Amino acid sequence: MPHLKRHLTDRGVNMQRAFVTTPVCCPSRSSMLTGQYVHNHRVFTNNENCTSATWRRQHEPATFGKQLNDAGYRTAYIGKYLNKYDGTYVPPGWDRWLGQVKNTKFYNYSVNEDGQLSWHGANYSRDYFTDIVTNRSLDILREWTSGGDETGDQQAPFLLVMSYPAPHGPEDAAPQHQSLFANDHRHKTASYNRAPSPDKEWLLRRAQPLTPLHQRFTDTLQRKRLQTLQSVDEGLRRLSDWLDSEIPSEISNNTFVFYTSDHGYHLGQFGLLKGKSTPYEFDIRVPLIVRGPGVPAGAVLRQPVLNIDLAPTLLDLAGVAPARPMDGASYAALLLQSKNSSGSSNSSTPWRRSFLVERGRMTFRKLNLRRELEAIRRHLRTTWLGPLARPGEKHQILQLLATDGQLSWHGANYSRDYFTDIVTNRSLDILREWTSGGDETGDQQAPFLLVMSYPAPHGPEDAAPQHQSLFANDHRHKTASYNRAPSPDKEWLLRRAQPLTPLHQRFTDTLQRKRLQTLQSVDEGLRRLSDWLDSEIPSEISNNTFVFYTSDHGYHLGQFGLLKGKSTPYEFDIRVPLIVRGPGVPAGAVLRQPVLNIDLAPTLLDLAGVAPARPMDGASYAALLLQSKNSSGSSNSSTPWRRSFLVERGRMTFRKLNLRRELEAGAPCVRKQRGGVAAHFANPRQPRAAGAAVSRIESRWCRCPQRGPPPESPGDERLCSQRHIRAALSCSRGDKFHCVPSNRLAGRYERVKCPGKAACRCRRSVVLPISQYVWKHCWRLQGRTRRRFRSTRSIVDPEEDEYDAEDVAFTRDDDSSYYNGNDIDSDYDEGNDYDDIECEYSSLSDLLRDRRMMRLTQRRLDAVQARLNQIRKAMRRNKDTLMRLLGGCACSRDRFSVRVDELPPGRQRLSDLLLSTSLRKRRLRRRKRKGGECNLRFMSCFFHDKSHWKTPPYWNDSSICFCGNANNFTYWCLRTVDSTEESLYCEFITGFISYYNMTADPHQLVNLAAELPFQRRVELQAKLNRLKSCSGATCSAAGA
Repeated sequence: MPHLKRHLTDRGVNMQRAFVTTPVCCPSRSSMLTGQYVHNHRVFTNNENCTSATWRRQHEPATFGKQLNDAGYRTAYIGKYLNKYDGTYVPPGWDRWLGQVKNTKFYNYSVNEDGQLSWHGANYSRDYFTDIVTNRSLDILREWTSGGDETGDQQAPFLLVMSYPAPHGPEDAAPQHQSLFANDHRHKTASYNRAPSPDKEWLLRRAQPLTPLHQRFTDTLQRKRLQTLQSVDEGLRRLSDWLDSEIPSEISNNTFVFYTSDHGYHLGQFGLLKGKSTPYEFDIRVPLIVRGPGVPAGAVLRQPVLNIDLAPTLLDLAGVAPARPMDGASYAALLLQSKNSSGSSNSSTPWRRSFLVERGRMTFRKLNLRRELEAIRRHLRTTWLGPLARPGEKHQILQLLATDGQLSWHGANYSRDYFTDIVTNRSLDILREWTSGGDETGDQQAPFLLVMSYPAPHGPEDAAPQHQSLFANDHRHKTASYNRAPSPDKEWLLRRAQPLTPLHQRFTDTLQRKRLQTLQSVDEGLRRLSDWLDSEIPSEISNNTFVFYTSDHGYHLGQFGLLKGKSTPYEFDIRVPLIVRGPGVPAGAVLRQPVLNIDLAPTLLDLAGVAPARPMDGASYAALLLQSKNSSGSSNSSTPWRRSFLVERGRMTFRKLNLRRELEAGAPCVRKQRGGVAAHFANPRQPRAAGAAVSRIESRWCRCPQRGPPPESPGDERLCSQRHIRAALSCSRGDKFHCVPSNRLAGRYERVKCPGKAACRCRRSVVLPISQYVWKHCWRLQGRTRRRFRSTRSIVDPEEDEYDAEDVAFTRDDDSSYYNGNDIDSDYDEGNDYDDIECEYSSLSDLLRDRRMMRLTQRRLDAVQARLNQIRKAMRRNKDTLMRLLGGCACSRDRFSVRVDELPPGRQRLSDLLLSTSLRKRRLRRRKRKGGECNLRFMSCFFHDKSHWKTPPYWNDSSICFCGNANNFTYWCLRTVDSTEESLYCEFITGFISYYNMTADPHQLVNLAAELPFQRRVELQAKLNRLKSCSGATCSAAGA
């Protein structure tokens, strides 16, 4: 663009570090107009809220055009406005207006010119949009400066926005420029076709190298974009000529000209064919050149300026105070103190060092998750790593388990991503920071707790490269129980197990070897930790630090024929190592008392002198540590200790728990059978009475054996009548039918065919009448949600129709399935009042009524859904009738003409639905004609064929379908520009983190997030969080 350089760059300031905060058309233009970040004006994409009712109501009345117009400026906007502008109105604040309807086009488009819609065709001399922007702009300027407008004032100040469409698609160049730039390859930078990128975010990891077809497409697109810019360059020449020769010098010498863009472009970078929405330099960096009074000619400005700075700068130059706070800052003072071309600088204006680059928005679900993670991070130092001290004594506690509190993605590079080494490295970094006083407290002597949780030897058993040749013939896993299968005297699982085949045995040998290999990195981490304790910290800290080494479970590997696993109650699964080093612990000592994993928490609290917040099942073995038996076998331990403990797996359900209680209690139950025949069921452990028979009716119903003598008195039958019985019936071999409860609470049963030859076993239990139960359900309030807190049950008089909740004594239900153990607070007391707990009372009759209502509601919903399906079918069959009902007419099979503005609101919505459905069908048919679908799940794709470009140079190659964006490509980045540092730190919504040193890596080829020091990452994240929520003046302070 030679005219741009001659008339603007050489005569004004070139701002070499100009950026946009969101590299997408509509969000970036909205930020220019309002001076706000995207998270404040809420225009996130080219679709959502782009010229919506919210935008028109809240933000259009506050653009810099409206504010300058209110201050007495004549204002005009000519060209592309926002992507979803429909041309039905003129935005407030513009005296003259020519806005293109919808997105960019060079031919065949509509414009709204001062409130009048007009259509332009495909004639270059009349309709080429770039030239129309230049022509209309110069006409308005000549009218204003000649006094030909309604004010008649030639000296009145003015603001003119010339919004050129180039180089946006469809890249239609003027005829005289269509042969230029035949071999331009300036788009092929160092990152061109560098794909895939395993150290980058999901989209770039998925990208594949460009094919020769794709590379030819990028060359053609680069050529067409440069061609379209030549018309812009000619327009700038004509504007400069008007300033220099057609108007009085007092006007031209008092006029500023700004040249910039709304975003950059990528064209093959990192394998992305084309686009503009990434946070990298090629998308966020834009040109910004300013010419005007007091601006040094040929000057260079190296401070970072943003698109959100444009509005406050224009208002500052005009002497107008902003009507509302703006996130950007005026760089008017920088323009007059710019660095000249020789390199000298007189600028002393303080300016930002960092700014926010953002794309997309945070949903409520993701926002709540992020807030929880941020709360954990804020309280990490005080909650998990907080001070632990007993009166007059401080102990530092180190345990080899672990957490980081930071979401990030790691790839497959050993030096950066091997998790065992990361646990060691991060842990030692934190320890060095604490013991050097580098944390927020600044106290080197503050007690600490660190948990290092190594993954080894868990699967997938990936060992470090230097250990992958070790333990070639290790067979220590082949104990006496190895391959001892089946085991007829053991439980069902081991009775079913079969001897291991040679293939299985080779697998156990390999798995044993890989597990031992992974543990070598843990062993090296312990060595580094021990070296740090012995040599890097003062002795008063190392001599007062405990180190615990343990595991969460053991492993079986071929024992009793089980190939691999860890869930049995045998010694090889429940026995784990536990080694303790610390002050007062004898070296080489051995402790033979049984200690458990549940003892770890009380032991740590005991060593720290902290009383448990709630009762714990385990016991502290701190006293045992100081009385340990030494290696010679002598023992001085006198501490009483457990002799037995519980090993458990799974849980007891309510049904199984009641059955166990009934079997243990042996309570009899009598149930009336069909036809008046009574069957008596007693404790199944008691022998059956001699001569007991099975009635014919009972046999037909369930083939259940009669046990025990029948009741002698009719009064006993009343104790277990139909409404008092809850039954559990199941099939065994030999029967064709069995009994299942059709309404368990009402005591009704139905006859069901068994899935095979089976016989029935019947179990009976005695329960109280359902009317005697009252339930109390309590919830604990946590934010906007309610978590189940407790369900309790009480018994009331069955003769009473109502009950008083205050007079009922409730006890916690023993059914473990009624509540989640994580939601139960053991400190909860029924006698205390809690503001965050709500309780409700209900009887089983209430529950039955609620269930009936739920079934009735479901039936009604099903009926409504069926009716909607019928309406949809009728709509598809008879569109003409439906359109006449709406007040329109059917023009063709799939195209409608409806006067939407004359319809009532309800019919407007239905009309919109019909039109959108018709448009979607037309698009599908068009895609099918072009060669099928171009779509991938979760991806944004585009289709390019020979018919896309209507002007030369044409695309005569094969069609292209490329997916260059994804719905998870939401990010927040901190871009730092300083004389000492130039970097880009990004957090993606997927949890991925990237960091690029722009000084050493200007093309952002290598992600250094894994090598970023922990403290530096915390600083960057804190600064990014401040910018993400900033507004107004706080944005300048956050970026300082």
